[in-house]
Amino acid sequence: MTVATVPSTALAALKGGKAREAAALLEAHLAEHPADAGGWFLLGAARHRLRDCTGARAAFTRAADIDANHLQSRLALAAVCSELGDRDAALAAAEAALALAPDDPQARFCRAVALESCGRPEEALADYDRVLARDAGHADSLRNRGALLRMLGRFEAAVENDARLSARQPFSPDAQFQLGDALLAAGRHEEAARAFGRALKLSPANARFLLH
Repeated sequence: MTVATVPSTALAALKGGKAREAAALLEAHLAEHPADAGGWFLLGAARHRLRDCTGARAAFTRAADIDANHLQSRLALAAVCSELGDRDAALAAAEAALALAPDDPQARFCRAVALESCGRPEEALADYDRVLARDAGHADSLRNRGALLRMLGRFEAAVENDARLSARQPFSPDAQFQLGDALLAAGRHEEAARAFGRALKLSPANARFLLH
């Protein structure tokens, strides 16, 4: 059974931000059609919007169990397990997603995040690098990679990374701030001040930017 069989009223409620209504409609649908992997995935999404991470995890798990090739359920499961603090389960779900789609940047990024959370920074960096080799503009990978490099004390490498990020997102105050942070850590204070100044110009009311 496919997602198309899910009642249109449930889809409309979910798209319209009515997560509680969508969850109730999906639960009723799944009581009659328990083998609908797409329906379980959507129920997981609805529960997640309701901040019911435990319920979302159960629904995403059910979707993945029913359809072993349902990539999005495994990606969602990794994210919700991470929110619940279950790092091992998050990594297992990310590994399963990557096994399904080894060339998918999002699956590779998902595993990088899980590896980083599990205290395996070098492996996480390798995965971020592989994402960026396929998609040089993958902003989330650049952002996470730069923060990880700073944490590891590789400040000049972080500057190079964050310069790429800020060049790709010149109107993002957060990207300019991250570059400033890397420059500051590298002892390049005048350049850091200019980067922080650009961030502040883009977001004048940001107290953190002003403090830096």
